[in-house]
Amino acid sequence: MLYDSACDSQPLKDKFRDQLGIALKASLNPRRKKTVTENLPKGMKKLTAYGNLVCNANFEMDYQGARYKTEKFIYQAPLDANGICVCDNCEQKPMCCPFALNGRIAQVSFDMLAHIDSQDPPMAKRFKAIMTRRPSVERMIKRLKCDLGDDRLKKRSNASFQAYLDKTMIAFHILLRN
Repeated sequence: MLYDSACDSQPLKDKFRDQLGIALKASLNPRRKKTVTENLPKGMKKLTAYGNLVCNANFEMDYQGARYKTEKFIYQAPLDANGICVCDNCEQKPMCCPFALNGRIAQVSFDMLAHIDSQDPPMAKRFKAIMTRRPSVERMIKRLKCDLGDDRLKKRSNASFQAYLDKTMIAFHILLRN
């Protein structure tokens, strides 16, 4: 089940799993977590609360996976439009990764992102692929909130309200069917 960041809590996810047998996927809400700028691997500028690692040349590193034995997330330098590692032509390379042949690889301790589930991190391609379906859910939530909001209820008659309700429910069923 996909839901928004309001349901990003482990007790709620456990309850869905235990009582209903449903895996709840919620977009990450780092709740007052700040961007980390200290004690980062060499050549790295910041680590956002969402788990994005940015190098000194302002390239966002690609998340590669996790090494559970050492409890570290693994990031690698991204490729440019031509499929060449951005490190190859970077001005920062002599200070950051002078001997790297395939670009910079950085490891970040799980402790630096303690609010992120290391078994299902939001920066993983699998998680992002699942959450691509989220915008359609957001549109339906918007439709329910805006079309059935207080402003509609105060200004419209019962028949008009029923028409809005019917239109929203039909759209919701079409979304579910597809």
